[in-house]
Amino acid sequence: MLIDTLGLIEWQSIAIGIGATDKLIKAAEIQIIDSRCTCPGRYYTLFTGDTASVQAAIQKAREYSLEYVIDNVVIPGAHTSLLDALVGRGRSEEKKAIGIVETFTLSSCLLCADTIAKTALVDLLEVRLGIGLAGKSIAICTGEVAAVESAVNRCPLLLYDSSNLVAIEVIPAPHGDLPLLF
Repeated sequence: MLIDTLGLIEWQSIAIGIGATDKLIKAAEIQIIDSRCTCPGRYYTLFTGDTASVQAAIQKAREYSLEYVIDNVVIPGAHTSLLDALVGRGRSEEKKAIGIVETFTLSSCLLCADTIAKTALVDLLEVRLGIGLAGKSIAICTGEVAAVESAVNRCPLLLYDSSNLVAIEVIPAPHGDLPLLF
């Protein structure tokens, strides 16, 4: 199942990020999902709307704050499990194979997580955007080994800047006591 277009923009300044968020809200008919400070002293805004509105909002925010923008992404038809994983409702009691994608930017992680959900029959467990991770982000999924490998291995192919990818890890048979981030 798909939802409206998701947009995310992240700044290296909290003050500029708040000001730019005001601009993007005024620029188009969008709904804020999350807007907050993250590590290390950055700010991001995640929002939804129709594709044209999300693109217009991103454009207005970039015009206002271009030199402070770290990254941004527009995801038309985002997978519904993405929002559940962002708010901690993507947990699964059954630990099959685990796939982990770690990125340097929030936007890259969001794009990878959406692609993971759309690529194979896997469950997104968690998508953590920068908080408590020194500005990095992480997406964790579970499923059969082949599905997890297929899903996470798509990430390097879709990132426009491969330097945003920190690491990919697939754990085929995780120990039952393996702690994850949640």
